[in-house]
Amino acid sequence: MSIQLEKLKAFLDSEEGKESVKRFKEKIELEKLNREKWANHFIKRISKLNDSELEILLTRFFSWEHNIEERYYNNGIQTSSNLIDVLFDVFKTLGEEFDSYEDFYGGGYIYRGYVFKLFIGQGSFFRVLKGKETIFQSS
Repeated sequence: MSIQLEKLKAFLDSEEGKESVKRFKEKIELEKLNREKWANHFIKRISKLNDSELEILLTRFFSWEHNIEERYYNNGIQTSSNLIDVLFDVFKTLGEEFDSYEDFYGGGYIYRGYVFKLFIGQGSFFRVLKGKETIFQSS
């Protein structure tokens, strides 16, 4: 066994290590509960909207997301919000799986005329289409 592995095992067996693992598990569980809470909120909201209202809401959301990404990018950080991940989960729940043979395609879903795609390579990004038009692409 390597020295680093022995040190890690000793830390994890210590009281400090056990407490650290416990805090980490609690953090992951809280993040999972928050994500589920937001997904349920989105599902309830989106399900009540007609197509015109859905288009207005998604347009506003994607504009907000773009502004968030730009603000971070201008500070040297390339990222997206956690809410875009939640919206992808919502499309997964409400929509149907969408198959594509594009390079780096990681999966996607279609819901009410919108296709929400995830691409995974050295990084990942989302692309959302309405019909054949790209209406949003994360950075």
